[in-house]
Amino acid sequence: KVKNQAMKISIKHATVAAGLVAAIANAHALNLRSVERVLSTLAEIATSPAAQANPYIPGILQLIAQISPIIPKDERNGEYTVALTAISFAKHSQSALALPTAQNVHVPGTILSPNFTPCGLTGISIPTTDEHLVTPDQYKIMALQYIQQALPVSTSAEESGAWGLGEDPESVVKAWTLDLKSEIKVLEKYPKKTRYSPKTFEHFVFHGFAQDKIERVRANDPYAKTRRGPATYAVYLDFMEGLQIRDGYVPYGGNAYFNHKGKLQSIVRGGEVFSKKSKEWETVVSYMRGSAFVWATAHDHLMEIHLSVANGLATATVEKLSPTHPIRRLITPFTYGSEAVNLNAHISLAGEFGSLPRMFSFTTQGLEDAFTASRAKLSGPFETIPERFAKQGIDGKHVELDYHIDGLEFYSAVENFVKSYVSLHYPNGDCAADAELSAWYERYDSVHPAQMPVLTCENLIKVLASSFHQASAGHNHFGNIYHISTDPCFAPTALVPDDICAPPSEAATTAMITGSTSLDMPKILEDYGHMFEDTESKDLWADFKQGLLQVGANIAARNEKREFPFRSFSPEIIETAVGV
Repeated sequence: KVKNQAMKISIKHATVAAGLVAAIANAHALNLRSVERVLSTLAEIATSPAAQANPYIPGILQLIAQISPIIPKDERNGEYTVALTAISFAKHSQSALALPTAQNVHVPGTILSPNFTPCGLTGISIPTTDEHLVTPDQYKIMALQYIQQALPVSTSAEESGAWGLGEDPESVVKAWTLDLKSEIKVLEKYPKKTRYSPKTFEHFVFHGFAQDKIERVRANDPYAKTRRGPATYAVYLDFMEGLQIRDGYVPYGGNAYFNHKGKLQSIVRGGEVFSKKSKEWETVVSYMRGSAFVWATAHDHLMEIHLSVANGLATATVEKLSPTHPIRRLITPFTYGSEAVNLNAHISLAGEFGSLPRMFSFTTQGLEDAFTASRAKLSGPFETIPERFAKQGIDGKHVELDYHIDGLEFYSAVENFVKSYVSLHYPNGDCAADAELSAWYERYDSVHPAQMPVLTCENLIKVLASSFHQASAGHNHFGNIYHISTDPCFAPTALVPDDICAPPSEAATTAMITGSTSLDMPKILEDYGHMFEDTESKDLWADFKQGLLQVGANIAARNEKREFPFRSFSPEIIETAVGV
C-alpha cells in the first residue's frame, strides 16, 4: 500500500522510505534475504513513471547500482542497520541531494505557535514544525517507526553477536556502513598501533574528545591518594555505574585519576582500584573511554546542545520575536534546521525502540534514568563558556587543554560580534525595556534546564555568545564523532566482560547513526548578510567572519606543534547550527 502511494507522488524520501517499509513488511523471517528485498524494491519504485519525474531519482538509481554489490552479507549486521544504511547512503550522495548553504537560511516570515511532542524518553518537549524546513517526510517517519517496531531491541549481549578471532572490527564496521563520513571533518584519529594504550587515553582526556570531562580532584575523595602519588585531576563517571543495563553487559562508569602532569595513575570501578599492574588494565581503560563517549553522546550532544540550547533558542525565537526584530535576525542562522533535526531525534533516536537503545546497553529504565541525571546536571545557574572552563580547575602550568585555548579564542570572536551587534541595536543599554526581548528571554529560560541570569544587555551578550558557541563549535566537537565510533574497540558504546570492544550489533548501529548525521550544513564562514536589514549589521557579520578566519589561522599554527591536530574550533569545518 505504501509502495503504491509512493509511486503516485514525488517527494524527496518516499522512494527510499516506502521501499524499506515494503521490504521489511514482506520479510516475515528476519534473515539476510531482507537485504535483497530492500534493494529490489528500491529498484522497482525508482523506475516507476511518477518516480521518473522526481529530480532525486537519477541519483538514487545510481546508488542502487553502487549499493547492490557492496553491502556485506553478515548475519551480525541486522536489518535495522541495513535499512539505515540505505537511507543514509542516499542522504550522502551529492547527486541525490543538494546540500544547503547560507542562502537556504531565509529571513524569518512570521511569529509561529508550534505544536509540541515529547522527544522520546528524554523528558523534554520539542516543536513538531520547523521555520526553515518542511514537515519531515511522513513516509520516512512511517518507515522508521515500522522498522523499529518490527525489529526488536536485543534483550541480552548474547543476541548482539561476537567478533571472530583475528577479525578487525573497525574494518568490518566500516564495510557494513559503507564508510559514509568524509575524512575532511576528522578531528583526531589515533594510529592503530597505539590507539588502545593508556598514553592515548591520556591524550583523549587532556587533548582530545573528553577534555570537558577532566576536573580537579574533589575534596575528601578517598581514591585521590593513589599508589603512584596523589592525584590532581580526575574524570568522574561513577554515577553511571548505577544505570540499569541489559543481561550479559558490564555497567558503564568509573573514575579515572591523573597526576599534575596528566599521567594516568588509576581507575576505580565499583569500588575496586585498577592500575597498570592489574591484569584487567587494558579492558578497564577501554571501559572508561566507552563510558565517556556514551555520556558525551547522550548528555552533551543530545540533551544539552540539541534539546536545551538549540531547542530553547529556536522555540523562543519563533514564538516571541517578530520577523524583523534584530535579535531574531541575529539568532536565525544559529538555529537553522534545529526543530527538524530534533524531531528526527524523537523519531529515530530517543524512543524506546529507537537507535540509542540499540547503540547502548541500557534498559529502557536505565536510559530514562540517564536522561534524568542529565537534566539534573544541566539545572542550576546558567554558566558561560569561560565560567565552564574555569570550573574545571586546570592550572595551566603543567597541563593546558587545547579545548580551552582554542575554545576561548573562538568564544572571544563570537562574544565580540554579539557585543557589537547588541550595542548597535541597544545603544542605551535598555534591553530589559524591550517587551518582545523580555518575553523571548523568559521563554528561553523556561525551555533550557539552567536558570538564566536577570535580563540586562551584558547578560544577554553572555547568554547569546555562549549559546552560539555551543550550537556551532560545541556541536562540531561532540557531534562530529564518526571517526571515533567506527572503531568499536576504542570507545565501545556497550561494554561486555573481558573485552575492549563493543559487540557487532551495537557497533554497527553506532557507526551508522554517527555517519548518517555527518551531512554538511551551512558553515559559519558563509555569508549571512541577507539576514540583516541595515548596512551596519551586515558589516558586523563581515567583520565577524574575518575574525573567525584569524582564529582558524591561529589554530592551524598551533596544530603544527601539536602531536595530533585539534580541530573542534577550526571555523572552516564548523557549521552554524545543529541542523543535522
